[in-house]
Amino acid sequence: MGHAGGLSWQGPGEIGGTAAGKAGGASTGPADDAGGQAQGGAAGSGEETGGTPSPSGGEAGDASLGGAGGNVSSPTQAELEALTIERWNLIADDRPEDEYRFHWEHDRFPHPTFAAYGEAQGYHEFGILLDEFLGTNFDFLALHQQFLTPYYYVTIATSDEDLEETWDSLAGDFSTLSYGAIPSDVQVRLSEYRTAMRAYEP
Repeated sequence: MGHAGGLSWQGPGEIGGTAAGKAGGASTGPADDAGGQAQGGAAGSGEETGGTPSPSGGEAGDASLGGAGGNVSSPTQAELEALTIERWNLIADDRPEDEYRFHWEHDRFPHPTFAAYGEAQGYHEFGILLDEFLGTNFDFLALHQQFLTPYYYVTIATSDEDLEETWDSLAGDFSTLSYGAIPSDVQVRLSEYRTAMRAYEP
Protein backbone atom coordinates (compact mmCIF):
# COMPACT_ATOMS: atom_id res chain seq x y z
CA MET A 1 0.00 0.00 0.00
CA GLY A 2 1.46 3.36 -0.99
CA HIS A 3 1.07 6.76 0.56
CA ALA A 4 -2.21 8.59 0.10
CA GLY A 5 -2.35 11.61 -2.15
CA GLY A 6 -1.67 15.14 -0.93
CA LEU A 7 1.54 14.52 1.00
CA SER A 8 3.61 17.42 2.20
CA TRP A 9 6.84 15.90 0.93
CA GLN A 10 7.80 13.38 -1.73
CA GLY A 11 9.91 10.82 0.04
CA PRO A 12 11.11 9.52 3.39
CA GLY A 13 14.63 10.74 2.72
CA GLU A 14 13.39 14.28 3.19
CA ILE A 15 12.05 13.74 6.70
CA GLY A 16 15.43 14.52 8.21
CA GLY A 17 14.91 18.14 7.18
CA THR A 18 12.29 18.56 9.89
CA ALA A 19 14.71 19.31 12.69
CA ALA A 20 16.64 21.76 10.56
CA GLY A 21 13.45 23.53 9.58
CA LYS A 22 12.38 23.88 13.19
CA ALA A 23 15.77 25.29 14.10
CA GLY A 24 15.31 28.03 11.53
CA GLY A 25 17.15 26.71 8.49
CA ALA A 26 15.66 25.84 5.14
CA SER A 27 13.91 22.49 5.39
CA THR A 28 12.91 19.89 2.89
CA GLY A 29 11.00 17.79 5.39
CA PRO A 30 7.37 17.64 6.47
CA ALA A 31 7.75 20.93 8.34
CA ASP A 32 7.72 22.86 5.07
CA ASP A 33 3.94 23.17 5.21
CA ALA A 34 1.64 24.37 7.98
CA GLY A 35 3.08 22.12 10.68
CA GLY A 36 6.65 23.33 10.38
CA GLN A 37 5.71 26.96 9.84
CA ALA A 38 3.65 27.00 13.02
CA GLN A 39 6.65 25.63 14.89
CA GLY A 40 9.35 27.90 13.56
CA GLY A 41 8.03 30.21 10.89
CA ALA A 42 8.37 30.01 7.14
CA ALA A 43 11.47 28.05 6.19
CA GLY A 44 14.53 30.26 6.33
CA SER A 45 12.56 33.44 6.90
CA GLY A 46 12.39 33.56 10.71
CA GLU A 47 8.84 34.84 10.25
CA GLU A 48 6.10 33.15 12.23
CA THR A 49 2.96 32.24 10.44
CA GLY A 50 -0.28 30.46 11.13
CA GLY A 51 -1.28 30.70 7.59
CA THR A 52 -0.26 28.71 4.54
CA PRO A 53 -2.75 25.89 3.95
CA SER A 54 -1.13 22.45 3.94
CA PRO A 55 -1.89 19.89 1.26
CA SER A 56 -2.08 17.25 3.98
CA GLY A 57 -5.20 18.69 5.52
CA GLY A 58 -5.33 22.49 5.34
CA GLU A 59 -4.59 22.87 9.04
CA ALA A 60 -3.33 26.43 9.04
CA GLY A 61 -6.19 27.81 7.00
CA ASP A 62 -8.92 25.98 8.87
CA ALA A 63 -10.89 28.41 11.00
CA SER A 64 -12.00 25.59 13.31
CA LEU A 65 -8.37 25.00 14.25
CA GLY A 66 -7.53 28.64 14.83
CA GLY A 67 -5.64 29.08 11.56
CA ALA A 68 -5.42 32.06 9.26
CA GLY A 69 -9.03 31.51 8.21
CA GLY A 70 -10.50 32.57 11.56
CA ASN A 71 -10.03 33.75 15.11
CA VAL A 72 -11.37 30.67 16.86
CA SER A 73 -9.32 29.51 19.86
CA SER A 74 -7.18 26.40 19.67
CA PRO A 75 -9.06 23.10 19.87
CA THR A 76 -9.22 21.20 23.12
CA GLN A 77 -7.46 17.86 23.49
CA ALA A 78 -10.81 16.09 23.24
CA GLU A 79 -11.50 17.88 19.96
CA LEU A 80 -8.00 17.02 18.69
CA GLU A 81 -8.53 13.37 19.54
CA ALA A 82 -11.80 13.36 17.60
CA LEU A 83 -10.09 14.98 14.60
CA THR A 84 -7.22 12.49 14.80
CA ILE A 85 -9.61 9.54 14.95
CA GLU A 86 -11.50 10.91 11.95
CA ARG A 87 -8.27 11.25 9.95
CA TRP A 88 -7.18 7.74 10.89
CA ASN A 89 -10.52 6.21 9.89
CA LEU A 90 -10.48 7.97 6.51
CA ILE A 91 -7.48 5.78 5.69
CA ALA A 92 -8.27 2.69 7.75
CA ASP A 93 -11.82 2.36 6.43
CA ASP A 94 -10.66 2.79 2.83
CA ARG A 95 -8.36 -0.22 2.88
CA PRO A 96 -9.03 -3.21 0.64
CA GLU A 97 -11.31 -5.78 2.20
CA ASP A 98 -9.52 -8.34 4.36
CA GLU A 99 -10.09 -10.08 7.66
CA TYR A 100 -8.71 -7.23 9.80
CA ARG A 101 -10.58 -4.06 10.60
CA PHE A 102 -8.60 -1.18 12.06
CA HIS A 103 -11.47 1.24 12.61
CA TRP A 104 -10.76 3.46 15.63
CA GLU A 105 -13.26 4.44 18.31
CA HIS A 106 -12.67 6.38 21.52
CA ASP A 107 -10.72 4.28 24.04
CA ARG A 108 -10.53 1.50 21.45
CA PHE A 109 -7.28 2.24 19.61
CA PRO A 110 -7.07 -0.50 16.96
CA HIS A 111 -3.71 -1.97 17.91
CA PRO A 112 -3.26 -5.34 16.16
CA THR A 113 -2.96 -7.06 19.54
CA PHE A 114 -6.73 -6.58 19.75
CA ALA A 115 -7.93 -5.61 16.27
CA ALA A 116 -6.05 -8.47 14.58
CA TYR A 117 -6.07 -10.95 17.46
CA GLY A 118 -2.28 -10.72 17.69
CA GLU A 119 -1.80 -12.45 14.35
CA ALA A 120 1.39 -11.83 12.36
CA GLN A 121 -0.43 -10.76 9.21
CA GLY A 122 -2.41 -8.25 11.24
CA TYR A 123 0.83 -6.67 12.48
CA HIS A 124 2.03 -6.58 8.88
CA GLU A 125 -1.09 -4.77 7.70
CA PHE A 126 -1.11 -2.39 10.66
CA GLY A 127 2.52 -1.36 10.01
CA ILE A 128 1.61 -0.40 6.45
CA LEU A 129 -1.45 1.52 7.65
CA LEU A 130 0.58 3.36 10.31
CA ASP A 131 3.13 4.37 7.67
CA GLU A 132 0.40 5.75 5.42
CA PHE A 133 -1.32 7.62 8.26
CA LEU A 134 1.88 9.32 9.44
CA GLY A 135 2.87 10.19 5.89
CA THR A 136 -0.45 11.92 5.31
CA ASN A 137 -0.95 13.51 8.74
CA PHE A 138 2.51 14.37 10.05
CA ASP A 139 1.93 18.13 9.69
CA PHE A 140 -1.35 17.99 11.59
CA LEU A 141 0.16 15.99 14.46
CA ALA A 142 3.21 18.26 14.62
CA LEU A 143 1.15 21.45 14.55
CA HIS A 144 -0.86 20.31 17.56
CA GLN A 145 2.00 18.51 19.37
CA GLN A 146 0.31 15.13 19.35
CA PHE A 147 3.27 12.79 19.01
CA LEU A 148 3.44 11.99 22.74
CA THR A 149 -0.31 12.07 23.37
CA PRO A 150 -1.40 8.69 24.77
CA TYR A 151 -4.23 6.72 23.20
CA TYR A 152 -5.80 3.71 24.81
CA TYR A 153 -7.50 0.42 24.27
CA VAL A 154 -9.52 0.03 27.45
CA THR A 155 -10.24 -3.64 28.01
CA ILE A 156 -13.53 -4.92 29.31
CA ALA A 157 -12.21 -7.86 31.29
CA THR A 158 -10.71 -6.82 34.62
CA SER A 159 -8.05 -9.52 34.20
CA ASP A 160 -6.62 -7.79 31.09
CA GLU A 161 -4.41 -4.72 31.11
CA ASP A 162 -5.37 -1.60 29.17
CA LEU A 163 -3.09 -0.75 26.27
CA GLU A 164 -1.49 2.70 26.01
CA GLU A 165 0.34 3.92 22.90
CA THR A 166 1.61 7.16 21.37
CA TRP A 167 2.59 7.91 17.78
CA ASP A 168 6.18 8.04 18.98
CA SER A 169 6.01 4.61 20.60
CA LEU A 170 4.13 3.07 17.66
CA ALA A 171 6.64 4.37 15.12
CA GLY A 172 9.49 3.10 17.28
CA ASP A 173 7.96 -0.33 17.87
CA PHE A 174 6.92 -1.02 14.30
CA SER A 175 10.17 0.29 12.80
CA THR A 176 12.10 -2.53 14.49
CA LEU A 177 9.50 -5.27 14.89
CA SER A 178 10.44 -8.57 13.28
CA TYR A 179 7.03 -10.13 13.91
CA GLY A 180 4.70 -9.80 10.94
CA ALA A 181 7.38 -9.30 8.28
CA ILE A 182 6.64 -5.58 7.92
CA PRO A 183 8.19 -4.36 4.62
CA SER A 184 11.70 -2.95 5.07
CA ASP A 185 10.90 0.31 3.28
CA VAL A 186 7.95 0.85 5.64
CA GLN A 187 10.18 0.27 8.65
CA VAL A 188 12.78 2.73 7.35
CA ARG A 189 10.13 5.43 6.98
CA LEU A 190 8.68 4.71 10.43
CA SER A 191 12.15 5.10 11.93
CA GLU A 192 12.59 8.42 10.14
CA TYR A 193 9.15 9.61 11.26
CA ARG A 194 10.14 8.90 14.84
CA THR A 195 13.39 10.85 14.47
CA ALA A 196 11.41 13.77 13.05
CA MET A 197 8.90 13.57 15.91
CA ARG A 198 11.72 14.02 18.43
CA ALA A 199 12.58 17.36 16.79
CA TYR A 200 9.13 18.63 17.82
CA GLU A 201 8.63 16.87 21.14
CA PRO A 202 12.01 15.72 22.52
